[in-house]
Amino acid sequence: MTRLKRQVSRADILRLLAVSRTASADAAAKLAGYIPEQGSNQSQGKKITRSHIASHARSHRAQLSSLKLAEKKEISRNLPLEAFWYLSERKGLKKTLHHLADPQGQATSEERRSILAGALHKVRPLSAEELSVTEFTPCPGAPLPACQHTVANPPQTQVQKQAPFEPDIESLVTSTSEFIALHCQKSKQTRETPCKTRAEKKRTLRFQRRLRRLLGLLSVATYIEPSLLQEVVRLIPSSLPDIATETALQWHPDIERDSKNHLELRPEKKSVYHQIFAQETSPLQAEMLGLLRQRDATSSPFLFALELLPVLPLLHSTTLQKQITVWLEAFILRFVRTWFERQEDRTLIKQAEQLLDLMERLPKEHKRPLTARSFLYGIVHRNALRTGETLPAEYNPEAVIQTVQKLMSPVRYQVLQQGERFFLYPSDEIALLQLPGSPLVELELSVDCLLLYKGGMATLPVRPGELVYDCTGQEEAFFVQTPTEQLVFNSCFRPSWAQAIGRHTKGFFVDAPWLGKTYRLTWKNSTGEGPGRWIGNGDLQTDQHGLFVDLKIKKQVIQRFRRIIPDWFMMGSPEDEPERESWGKESLHEVILTKGFWVADTAVTQRLWQAVVGDNPSRFQGVDHPVEQVSYHDALFFLQRLNALIPGVRARLLTEAEWEYCCRAGTATPFSFGTCITPDQVNYNGQYPYHTGSMGRNRQQSVTVRSFPCNAWGLFEMHGNVWEWCQDYWQEDLFSEEPQRDPQGPENGEFQVVRGGSWFLAGRGVRSAVRGKFAPHFRNSRIGFRIALTPKEERDKGQKPSLHAPKAAPRPSHLEEMLSWFRAKS
Repeated sequence: MTRLKRQVSRADILRLLAVSRTASADAAAKLAGYIPEQGSNQSQGKKITRSHIASHARSHRAQLSSLKLAEKKEISRNLPLEAFWYLSERKGLKKTLHHLADPQGQATSEERRSILAGALHKVRPLSAEELSVTEFTPCPGAPLPACQHTVANPPQTQVQKQAPFEPDIESLVTSTSEFIALHCQKSKQTRETPCKTRAEKKRTLRFQRRLRRLLGLLSVATYIEPSLLQEVVRLIPSSLPDIATETALQWHPDIERDSKNHLELRPEKKSVYHQIFAQETSPLQAEMLGLLRQRDATSSPFLFALELLPVLPLLHSTTLQKQITVWLEAFILRFVRTWFERQEDRTLIKQAEQLLDLMERLPKEHKRPLTARSFLYGIVHRNALRTGETLPAEYNPEAVIQTVQKLMSPVRYQVLQQGERFFLYPSDEIALLQLPGSPLVELELSVDCLLLYKGGMATLPVRPGELVYDCTGQEEAFFVQTPTEQLVFNSCFRPSWAQAIGRHTKGFFVDAPWLGKTYRLTWKNSTGEGPGRWIGNGDLQTDQHGLFVDLKIKKQVIQRFRRIIPDWFMMGSPEDEPERESWGKESLHEVILTKGFWVADTAVTQRLWQAVVGDNPSRFQGVDHPVEQVSYHDALFFLQRLNALIPGVRARLLTEAEWEYCCRAGTATPFSFGTCITPDQVNYNGQYPYHTGSMGRNRQQSVTVRSFPCNAWGLFEMHGNVWEWCQDYWQEDLFSEEPQRDPQGPENGEFQVVRGGSWFLAGRGVRSAVRGKFAPHFRNSRIGFRIALTPKEERDKGQKPSLHAPKAAPRPSHLEEMLSWFRAKS
């Protein structure tokens, strides 16, 4: 059982006991405060089981907050499979149409406090007249409207006298009376003269088709007034007088009229005539919509929107569809701006329902560009969304939430973890009531509703004790979105470099060993945009690249070492990698590293070499330059001296697999920077670029360490500058059918492996997969080395020593190395 220092909640204890299985059920019952009822089997001396404890916890979940333990106690768990939750990242929201921030930065302080989107501050709201709709009440007994025409010498009686239908037709167009009679079923005195000639039949059919086409055009309008009727009739020319066609349309059985001389197509017939409208040519459709635009777009835009939405999928011209979509988007924004000023107006809400209903009927390809409709969804479903309802995926949650949330006085809230659940509590209430739990993050909120993503987007009411998330059995990330940022919460397992992981009243922590001591690092949330990180007070620290330690040698040289987490990777290069060595040296194979280690973030510098050994054999002098002109034996001699200066750790060279693993830093490209490099990233001979790269600078010497960007793990100059000795003997072909587990190389050999390339080589010679070899005694100005560390506590766990560990021997001279090499060759 892990030690207890501070209680978080009873649920934490129960989960710990259930997972660890290291304490008895009786001990669990004591910690959970479980008291058997009188008369039960447990009160009569029967054995207490874990199921009894679990059922007790479920039945008393509401009383968990009353559980109190002594001060200065905490729970610390050494369970690698136990997941903890923490705030992993804060993301600032981009300034788009539906965000609070003003895109141009010109909003006043009063506007910034508003919940309006930045774009809506500059939108003019709609007036009452613009939102008005002409009411149509069918009135079958109303007289016919008087039609004003511009034909030459019109009959005087036509304007002044309201005559029945049949005399008008006979006096004006005697030759067409029998055609019109077929469509005037309501007239009692209609002549039923049969069509006798073939020409008359053709004229009758043409007249019928023209009427249907005109009705198809009129089906777009919500109501038809005499002036509009005249304009529409002229869109389809005919040899008949326009007044005859107008009168036939007015008395058509599919047309209704009211007391104001307005006409309307019967609702049940609109879908039929919409299909006829869809068969018209694009120019005719555009002309009809142009007539409606002249009448309604300025004086009654709401009515115009109701007319456009049903016919949007019927249009043939994509250009016309885009123009209508842009107009509708601008109108919706004006409508939403009006609603923000009159939120309690029931008429506006009904109109929003009407618009949203028409948009929901549109096909997806026409619905998707209307992004502002998300505002309408929030207006229509506001009351339901304020209770935590899930949002459909098709709507923009950032737009919806702005119509749902309300302003309130700023209050500081905390996301508090109690057992397996997260709650939202005011910070003052947590301190006053001494609520159990561990804080994840503190927020200052001025709105009463947030966004919550937990497998789907939903709203999160801001109120004390609100359940944010139940993470029981869950490992997926969730996030909470405020008006200005997005907070990402993720599950975290105990890092491999940590001994324990836990929570206390100050938050999330891990305990990590280093040189016989245990250091505590606490999780600090990011105050701005980006992920948080572990913060320590001792030697162990973290940054954006991970855990590191600064090792002080002889109190004058500081070398940074970074912790490398073990994992698997593909070593070598694929066959399609440009300019690879194709004769087996770079065979692609799988490698599994099971042990973590520490590696220096730079090659050994001349400053560090002089502090340990005393001399400086380098050709290119500079305390911060990498030491070069050192052989493999020289590197072993340096490590022997260094190990004597830093007790508790063992310094060594990296294996070849470890070196490539560090160089790649999780990548599979030719370089850790991508598929190509430049001399601004790597020190190599830029006159010979890699693959399709451009020519660049050739420095013709080594440069100071940290001169170029580091890779994703914080390691500098893994490509180029100087070759780096590895502890492996050379093996020509590394290919293997089976995954290699912690490979150490051959047990003996003539050459030692070097990796990384140097300033002397072309671009192809500094790739991640490039391998080199030199005799152990060989020295030149292009070879250095990098060191790794293995702490004593990790070696004590059973880690085997390196095959090529430094031997306690004096540093050999160059002459001795040459003699031994010649003896071996002879």
